Amino acid sequence: KARDIIEPIPRPSLRPIDFGVPVMEFNSRLLHRCVVFVSSLTCLAAADCSLAAADCSSVLGDEIVYLQSHAELRLQSSLLSDQNIADPQPTSVDPAARLQAARPVAWVHVPKCGSSFANVLLYLPGMCPLLRPGYIFDEVTPSSVELLGTVTEEGCSGSFSSEGRTQWSDHSGIGPVYESSVKGHGFIMLRQPEQRIMSAYYDNQHSWPYWLYSRWAT
Repeated sequence: KARDIIEPIPRPSLRPIDFGVPVMEFNSRLLHRCVVFVSSLTCLAAADCSLAAADCSSVLGDEIVYLQSHAELRLQSSLLSDQNIADPQPTSVDPAARLQAARPVAWVHVPKCGSSFANVLLYLPGMCPLLRPGYIFDEVTPSSVELLGTVTEEGCSGSFSSEGRTQWSDHSGIGPVYESSVKGHGFIMLRQPEQRIMSAYYDNQHSWPYWLYSRWAT
């Protein structure tokens, strides 16, 4: 489906970088497999994950440059994770206590990013002790959204923040209320951006700002 909407980006032909030794001889901590598939070939980056300029930089499109930059961030994250495992920091924070400290939860609900995530929040331990037995938020209609509000008011007292919005599950922005109710309390679920846009387009152009453009997306 994506091919019908997004014009393919020309992909340059690359040759694999020759490190001079078999790949498996690299220490797994130093070899980060930032694998970029381009014309059925692979670029592997080692150590700091900076690909050789002569092989993998000057002719690359934006998509590959993007992948390279994220590969470097992932490598740094991996090394930090290994360091933390080797020298873990002692902690005495109980998960249940952390969850209670996060109440009332402020759901940053991005359009087309999983409305069913509401169920995850509803069924977190201790969030909704009086929730109606068997309740599941499984469809998005005006009546079901209204029912969700009623159910949480009845069964989840003090667990969800609705400051600055019509209801705790709506798509309101958080700028004006970030400091007062979102910082330290926010939950968010995100989606691959292009997939989110396509999903919105096919869902009657969900959240398209017609009021701003005075036309529909084409």
